Amino acid sequence: MIVLIPDIKSSSSWKPTFTGPLLSIVILLMFLSGCTSLPKTELTENNQLQRNQQLEAIDNWTLTGRLGIRSPNQTDSLNFSWQHATNKQLLLLYGAFGNTYAKLSQSNNQATLELSDNNVYQSDNVEELLYNVLGYPLPVEHLDYWVRGLPFPGEKSELTYDALGYLKTIIYEQWTITFKQYQHIESFDDISLPGKIKVTNGEVTLKLSLRKWNLGTEL
Repeated sequence: MIVLIPDIKSSSSWKPTFTGPLLSIVILLMFLSGCTSLPKTELTENNQLQRNQQLEAIDNWTLTGRLGIRSPNQTDSLNFSWQHATNKQLLLLYGAFGNTYAKLSQSNNQATLELSDNNVYQSDNVEELLYNVLGYPLPVEHLDYWVRGLPFPGEKSELTYDALGYLKTIIYEQWTITFKQYQHIESFDDISLPGKIKVTNGEVTLKLSLRKWNLGTEL
């Protein structure tokens, strides 16, 4: 079906109107676009276990999105690109105009942080490195699991689930992680992964909007 759109430039007073079949199509498209961000099926105990096994197996991935940071000393909003592989990762943080704000690279236990002023910092503890240089905690070793909708393994976490059985909150030490939205990822066997996450420790709040997942990295 082809829908012809009037030339908007021909009249500054023109406003779109939708009637009859066209209105129905618009409503249907809006409905379908909204549904793509919701889990498709209710999770039982068995397929919840299967889902967690699928999520744990996802180790080589590339994720892009937006990171909002609020702390007592600063408020910031950054775009990010995060490549993760076995024992390797590369996290790029971008400013408002696409300029690289910080570049974190890690291989095994060695982490290097490069800033836009060309200063370079290194440490064998990536989270201490980020906190000491950037001035706020960024728990990337735990975010590796949280962005996939998983608790950090081997350590005690309090978990709650929504009505469909998807992870809703994690309370881990001083951190509270709230999963605001899930989205379908076709390239990941159509599994539902978090779309929006809020992470807070009382003083610092991180808001992640996860826009695009891809299997594999260039690392």
